Amino acid sequence: MKNWFEIKNTAKSDTAEIYIFDEIGLWGITAKDFISELKQVKASNIHLHINSPGGSVFDGQAIHNAIKNNSAHVTTYVDGIAASIASVIALAGDTVFMPENALLMIHNPSGGCLGESQDMRKLADALDKIRDSIATVYMNKTGKSEEEIIEMMDAETWLTAAEALEAGFIDTVSDPVEMAANFSSEHFKNAPVRLHEAVSRFTNLNTNHSIMDKEIENKNKEIERLTNENKQLLKDAENHTSAIEAAKAEVPEATATELAEAKNQVTTLTKERDTEKTRADAAEKSVTDISATLAEAGIKAEEGKSLTSDQVRAGIDTRASAKAQQICAQQGVDYELPTQAAENAGNSEQEPNSKLEGIDQTKAIFRKQLQAIQKAQFSVSPPNS
Repeated sequence: MKNWFEIKNTAKSDTAEIYIFDEIGLWGITAKDFISELKQVKASNIHLHINSPGGSVFDGQAIHNAIKNNSAHVTTYVDGIAASIASVIALAGDTVFMPENALLMIHNPSGGCLGESQDMRKLADALDKIRDSIATVYMNKTGKSEEEIIEMMDAETWLTAAEALEAGFIDTVSDPVEMAANFSSEHFKNAPVRLHEAVSRFTNLNTNHSIMDKEIENKNKEIERLTNENKQLLKDAENHTSAIEAAKAEVPEATATELAEAKNQVTTLTKERDTEKTRADAAEKSVTDISATLAEAGIKAEEGKSLTSDQVRAGIDTRASAKAQQICAQQGVDYELPTQAAENAGNSEQEPNSKLEGIDQTKAIFRKQLQAIQKAQFSVSPPNS
């Protein structure tokens, strides 16, 4: 609940703090509520802070009397403004401090009623009596006469700290403070310009605070949203972890033997892969060599077709013959192509004995060539298909 006063009193401290920072009697909170809390204060010192435009006269007078009759030593601090009945409460302190830039205002009480002229006269008489009771408080503090005080009240007199000190309303002028007013100054007749400025400044501050409060509220909502999202993410992660653990529990753990067998299989497959790669590389090289040999021999496939098996065998025979001829030359053996020797040995124009001799000669040639090739440890085999 909003309140126009606050009383702070801790068991560990011998000084209580009382703040009256708004219009007295607002929001249904009366002097009775204030006095009830004041009775709970057991401290021997009370610091009374006032920044108020006044308020209910009867509540103010009751508060003044309650503070005055309290056994504690009361020090009053006029933190901004002590106007109207708030000035009466301020003077309840045994010592009154007022900053250089604070203000104190005294004026006549005011009121209104509906009714006949007699009702109006009764109200006027009542207001005069209230004025006189308030004037008594000012007279007791300042030592001024009733005429002087009433004259000041009639004029709605605003006093600076220096003027209040000179008139006897306060005891000490203190260093200036930032002045703010949480109330309207429009209903005062002679309010100084700086009071209006303070009220305007406070209004602007309130506006800025409202904007900041709204921003803070939005940020808090965003924080709450992100917090809820984070909670959901954590919950999802927990569910996923549980699912993984459940899946692990369903899969049997492999034994050491099974792991060893799997490792051996991987090793075997790797070796087989390497062997196949070696064979594939060798086959590719043989194909390359054969292709080169066929090209040298002028053997080409028809356009748009592959080489025939006879062309490939011819290319292999050509490559083998060329290699055999090279080896025979290195061994000092005359080389003759098998097809050429066969043709020479089987010449139909020769006599039978000559044919036999030719065949024997051919065999001898082949034998020498074979011995030379075997000596060179050379063999020719077609690539694997």
